[in-house]
Amino acid sequence: MVEIFEGKTEWLLSEWIDQLQTRQHPWLNNRAFYDFIILCHQRSPLFQEKESEEENALHLLRGNNELRYEQDQVLKAFSLYSELAQKGVASGDLARAYKVEEAIRSLTDHFVEMNDAVCLSVGQELYLVPKTKLSPFHVTNEQLKKMHLGTKATNVELYLLYFCSIVLIGCFYDSYQSIEPTLNFISLDEWLNEVNNRIDSLKEHDIEKLEQLEKEFSYRWTAIIEKWDALDDVKETANKQSGNTLSRLSFLDTVRRFLITYQIVENIGNGEITITEKTKVIVGRYFMEREFNRGILEFLYAFEEEQKRQKRYHDEIFLFDGHNGAVLLENGGGKTVFIQTVLQAIIPHTDIAERKVKDTLNLDEGAAHIAIEWLLNEKPRRYVVTAVTLYRKLNGIESLRYVYEYGENDAHSIDLIPFTQPEGNGKRPSSRGEMSDYYSYMTSQYSTKAKTFSQSIKSFREFIENNYHIIGNEWESIVQINGSEGGIEEFFENCKKTNELIDRLLIPSVEKGIAGYKKDTFADMFENHREQFKKYKELK
Repeated sequence: MVEIFEGKTEWLLSEWIDQLQTRQHPWLNNRAFYDFIILCHQRSPLFQEKESEEENALHLLRGNNELRYEQDQVLKAFSLYSELAQKGVASGDLARAYKVEEAIRSLTDHFVEMNDAVCLSVGQELYLVPKTKLSPFHVTNEQLKKMHLGTKATNVELYLLYFCSIVLIGCFYDSYQSIEPTLNFISLDEWLNEVNNRIDSLKEHDIEKLEQLEKEFSYRWTAIIEKWDALDDVKETANKQSGNTLSRLSFLDTVRRFLITYQIVENIGNGEITITEKTKVIVGRYFMEREFNRGILEFLYAFEEEQKRQKRYHDEIFLFDGHNGAVLLENGGGKTVFIQTVLQAIIPHTDIAERKVKDTLNLDEGAAHIAIEWLLNEKPRRYVVTAVTLYRKLNGIESLRYVYEYGENDAHSIDLIPFTQPEGNGKRPSSRGEMSDYYSYMTSQYSTKAKTFSQSIKSFREFIENNYHIIGNEWESIVQINGSEGGIEEFFENCKKTNELIDRLLIPSVEKGIAGYKKDTFADMFENHREQFKKYKELK
């Protein structure tokens, strides 16, 4: 349990207890001190059951002249535990000693574990966190209600507080699908919206099912729904700043203050909060383990995962036939997913804001294939297809890049590319190897029409720009516009007037789209034609 040291600096615990008694040290009146001594010696052959723990501790200390400890280590370990027990956090010299000295760390950890708790080292600080309700450091429901919800609060409000806290942490961890945070901060309004979504998800279950699940999880799901619905969200707007009404937003503000008290989140200004380093450690080590969350996370987000599976593009072709088109989708319907997917066949590997393409396409389950057919000529019809096969590699993603030009009724047109393979009564996505074989076959059989670009994405982009005027810079504007909510406003932010729109946006955009252009060439050409037109009018 505890390292026994026999070195130059030896010290008998029996001598130490005599010194403490002589000075009438307050530790002798501290029950935790005797618990601590028993912990140190519980494997000792002298350990015997006595009438009291105090008697047992003194017996061990005085009767065992063979067990020797360094005085400084025992003192530091108990001082550290005392500080953790009183404050829940320790820093400074004691925390540094815990990290550096194995004996102090081992002794403190074992004593903390005896109380169903754990020490978490976060930065320069050390936290004591209870692991179960049996821990003496666990804050009871009654204490929480009294401290954070008021004396008249019910258990239902406490359940709702827990529910909102779980949802908030889920926002930072992509609905608990990621082991690392995927969000830097969140506003109360965004948090409110996500809680509404989770409540709606609960409502998808029938009442009988919820009542059955209440017994399984010890959570009153129906009461949580009823309490949330009863909160007066009609007053949200009028009282958003004060949070004094019994509204959904004001309740979240109460939860926010509760989480700040326990160093789960912290304010960063502008009404936004972020999770602390302490929270990241707790979530990473414990929160996502079924042993600790009892399956609650799987239950709360089961419908979302089912909806994600239903919203996948399994094997779809969108037919626009060269016309302008519009795809109408509800909020959460996958607009950004659709745009980011399309962009891969023009600007491979491109991300949108904080959304990584490797996460959007779920490449852990296999390769993803995307292709666009471009209409080059109407009569006779000529097409070119740009395609990518994206797949996981050790440190990110990689892709196979392919271009093929063809005419009408071609045997290798976009709808005949073997992106899927028959399997049983259905089909499955083609593997990276299968598509690599297909692309190689096409380039060997149709070398003048089919091309692959294994060297770089740059060579792929340059080829489709130089040969087919598919200009990547134009599509990067779409990335910018979709990079955030309100991205379109940011795109036109410095274009309040007509001349600003032309000078700052339209002309630079056209210039970027002209292959091999030189800076200001288009502007000079435009100015030259304008002067000639003015002279023409004067002569006329």
